[in-house]
Amino acid sequence: MKNSKYYFKYILLITLLAVLYLLIYKKILMYLLFNDFFTKQDKCDFINKTYKINKFYINKYESFFNKYNYCNNKNFSEIPYLTKDELIEYNDDIITPPYKKCNLKCISSCINDPLWYDNNCSIGQSTGGTSGKSTFVWMNKYNAYIYIHL
Repeated sequence: MKNSKYYFKYILLITLLAVLYLLIYKKILMYLLFNDFFTKQDKCDFINKTYKINKFYINKYESFFNKYNYCNNKNFSEIPYLTKDELIEYNDDIITPPYKKCNLKCISSCINDPLWYDNNCSIGQSTGGTSGKSTFVWMNKYNAYIYIHL
């Protein structure tokens, strides 16, 4: 009699964990795929690397890098802002190699499930156009996941 009581609690616990897993499996999967706990990139490291390989940012940040040589936390606030007009005018040039624009063939859940197979694809998200001008912001799949789910 005592064993059946524990058996019932054990089965109930397993069932509850299975239901919970099924409800949040995408979040668990995305966390496992994109967790940047160990690989989180410093903002200045990102800017220093992008400046070296992207033609648009080479031109945009030339005066900054001539003055400072590299980005660090002390001079980060001096980096020129990217304006919406620049984003519209130079939209194709802002995508940094090896990324490229891709046409994704979506299944019904494509918007909610940013898994695609080419890691060099960039997905575009249109701005609202409330200022009278709309444009696209390009994201890799990690940033698309962050944008969609957070």
